[in-house]
Amino acid sequence: MIKNEIQYRITKAQTSRFRLTLASLKRRTSNTDRLHPRTAQAQIDAVSSQLADLENELSAYEVSRARTPRC
Repeated sequence: MIKNEIQYRITKAQTSRFRLTLASLKRRTSNTDRLHPRTAQAQIDAVSSQLADLENELSAYEVSRARTPRC
């Protein structure tokens, strides 16, 4: 759970890195690769799942921040 702006910025940066990693994994599996297809898919699924978790946390924080009145 994101509790402040610092955690929010860190999570945004992590989300960007996860997107790049996911794109790289998908490119790599589409080329000839030494990884077994199941292993490659497991990596893609793991990164996709973590990315979805981070995006959900960002969304929840953004909604919470929008509801909180600013002084």
